[in-house]
Amino acid sequence: MTAGRGALIATAAAATGALDLLAHPHGDTWWHHLAGFDLVYGFLGCAAIVIGSKALGKVWLQRRERFYEDTEE
Repeated sequence: MTAGRGALIATAAAATGALDLLAHPHGDTWWHHLAGFDLVYGFLGCAAIVIGSKALGKVWLQRRERFYEDTEE
């Protein structure tokens, strides 16, 4: 990742966080009135999907390194 792309991502994340803190909440439930809750919830949900899919891929999809060499033709 180049420095310019990293700066762009950091700026977008900071702007999103600032807008979330400054915006007037219009939610009906208690968690919509907590500053930054949706931001943190979305990030943790995304991280859980990535970590879970990597673990599932390692357990279910990957084979041993010599998987195809052990079979005889």
